[in-house]
Amino acid sequence: MDTPTLVPSTGNQNTSGSQTTLKVTVWQGVGPDLLEIIIDQWVNLLVCLIGIVANIIEICVFTKQGFKDTVNISMTFIAFWDLLRVTFGACQRLHGPISFFSPTFATVWQNYTLFKLSYIHNISSNISYLLGAYIALERCLCVGMPLQVKFIITVKVTIAVCAIISIVVFSSLFPLFFIYEPAWVYNENSKTFVFVNQVTEFYRTYGARYVEASAPLGFLYPTLSLTIMVTSTLIIWYHLHKSTSCRSNQVSNYIKFQPPLDKKEKQVLKMLLVIIYIYILNLIPRVTNYIAKMLNVQYYNGNFIKTPYWIIVYLAYLLDFVNSTVHLFVFYAMSSKFKNTFRRIFCSKY
Repeated sequence: MDTPTLVPSTGNQNTSGSQTTLKVTVWQGVGPDLLEIIIDQWVNLLVCLIGIVANIIEICVFTKQGFKDTVNISMTFIAFWDLLRVTFGACQRLHGPISFFSPTFATVWQNYTLFKLSYIHNISSNISYLLGAYIALERCLCVGMPLQVKFIITVKVTIAVCAIISIVVFSSLFPLFFIYEPAWVYNENSKTFVFVNQVTEFYRTYGARYVEASAPLGFLYPTLSLTIMVTSTLIIWYHLHKSTSCRSNQVSNYIKFQPPLDKKEKQVLKMLLVIIYIYILNLIPRVTNYIAKMLNVQYYNGNFIKTPYWIIVYLAYLLDFVNSTVHLFVFYAMSSKFKNTFRRIFCSKY
């Protein structure tokens, strides 16, 4: 969702020359505490831990099957970025369990991971969305012109496209990591050292221009992905309906030139459509939030952020992590090839 921003607090601000240090107070006393504790802290942590195991299994199974199939290649790329998303998502939420042993260290951990790991989540999510959009577009072309696409979308082309998407998105958002840096600063009011995130020299020199230039990307990547997925899905359903309907000579001619999919191809298509549906459900809250901001919907009431904002934020994070976790179960339920490979690797009796 939105990357957190620093909120200066009176008495927690230390200014020395051109250097400004701000104490992180973003999550403290701002959003609904109960929502944060239940959904973002514990439910998301549990989903992330399951997702770590699920994505490792996915990568193992696809690697065992080999990469002669373009579906295996694109889904392995997605599994890699999903693994990063759930791994660092779990790390960011470890302050919950840590708080049972040391509330102070839990607060330090929460503030330390707030920016760095949120940025990793942001980058890996956008890459995953666009890779999902590529899969939707690829399936659309396979259904619309199956004979031609076999010579266009090859293994090398799929690797190149997935790699380019990953590199371009990562490169465009990577400077986010250089905006803030952790530091311990002596607080005159409390007479103690407090852990803070402070702006870096990079931000003071280039940060404002970069943030302004990159802001549209946060809207562009998810919205473009959602648009491609929805459009491709509608076209796929149109072609499937047209190929199974024999009510006119026009349709009969269509079938002559576009041979129907065989049983295996149909099963793969159904499986990937389920994955695309999950992506669409995942993206709707994000895009809705961006559109609401563009329409100047007021999330704020003075200094208080209204509850609907936090509901959308926590729902978006939860759907991100669920999306990164459930692919394994979809493949296992809908792909006999995936299931057999899984059993050969992890169940010796098979």
